[in-house]
Amino acid sequence: MASLPILFPSAKAANAIVAGIPCAARAAIGREGELVLVVPGGWEPSLLTQAELARLSRADCTVFADEDALGELALDGLMPDIEPRPVADILASPAYADPAAASHAQAQAARRIIAATGKPTDGLVSRTINRPVSQFLSRQLLRFAGVRPIHATIAASLIGVVMALALFLGGVPGLYAGAVLFQLASMVDGVDGEIARATHRSSKLGATLDTAGDALTNLAFIGGVVFNLWQQGAMRGAQVGLLGLVWLALGLTLLGAQSLLRGGPLSFDALKHEASAKRSPFLQLLGKLASRDVYALAFAVLVLIGLAEAAMIAFALAVLLWLGLVLVAITRPLWQR
Repeated sequence: MASLPILFPSAKAANAIVAGIPCAARAAIGREGELVLVVPGGWEPSLLTQAELARLSRADCTVFADEDALGELALDGLMPDIEPRPVADILASPAYADPAAASHAQAQAARRIIAATGKPTDGLVSRTINRPVSQFLSRQLLRFAGVRPIHATIAASLIGVVMALALFLGGVPGLYAGAVLFQLASMVDGVDGEIARATHRSSKLGATLDTAGDALTNLAFIGGVVFNLWQQGAMRGAQVGLLGLVWLALGLTLLGAQSLLRGGPLSFDALKHEASAKRSPFLQLLGKLASRDVYALAFAVLVLIGLAEAAMIAFALAVLLWLGLVLVAITRPLWQR
């Protein structure tokens, strides 16, 4: 059985959580042969690295060897490229012989891996504002080998809790602080998914927790703004916002129940996916406007410029239209029989 040898210029490069040994293990998934990981002078992997190898690849396909033990192996690959190349070329390449060049190449590879964690469905706000911020945070967090997607999920949820406290207890200053924190939560929301995709830790449970956290943060923001306006005596905005909040909760409950009944993770995006699949410009536009990145920024801006009451009225009208489309989408299989 053919070997899959991969050379690392140093133990530090091999231990890198994104573009190091774990990345090599991911490259070996589905490939036949023995995975040979080579570090100059020999190297004993840490327990964490061994656990990652066992999680991402077959435990029995991993062998650690000195570069002198390559023997007659005809092909090799140098992380982070993971491309078959002649052994002699690898040993002579600057990226292998020069630690600084190797470190730079690996850092660039890690950036490419994290940059690829974006979603095709990202809207304009997400692509230009949220995703650059969240991927910067992901790169910093992934410097720590023990970081997991759940850590980012918890961080986003804590921002949501602080946001709610500001809105419910902070008066007018709390209203402005809550708007800023809502936008911050929207930006941080992408970090857990990016970490999961970069380290191959995506899971149904993780997706469910992320979605549930987003929904609770959204509801807490609207509820907090409604309560804050009521405290200020802006009764019209509070009443209309409360009505919209009830409609939003109803629609999210219906969409969430539908996704769970179909056996998938908790999701509220069925209508958005349907709108994206349609060729109707109206439905596609509505799907983009319904993205969290768009409405979080819109709400934050409206509140900060003193139009919180107008934002609640616009919110209620938009949710009413959205709820109607949700009901049509959910009941369509019944009346199309």
